[in-house]
Amino acid sequence: MKEAFEFVLSLPISTWVSGMENREQVIHNAKIAREFTSLDEGKRKALVEKVYGYRNNPDLEHYRRWK
Repeated sequence: MKEAFEFVLSLPISTWVSGMENREQVIHNAKIAREFTSLDEGKRKALVEKVYGYRNNPDLEHYRRWK
C-alpha cells in the first residue's frame, strides 16, 4: 500500500480519501504520510508498468459491475 499511497500523493490532488478499518491502519497510513517524499515521473511510470497487467481484473475489483 505504501507505493500506492506515494503514487497518489505524488499527483496534483486536492483531496484524498482512504478507507481504513482499524486503528493500526490509521497509524500506518499517518506514518506513510509523515515520511512521504514525492515520486518523480520515472518512478510513477515504473509503478504504472508494474501493475499494468492487473487492469480490468474482476477478481481484484469485485465491487465493479463487469460486463
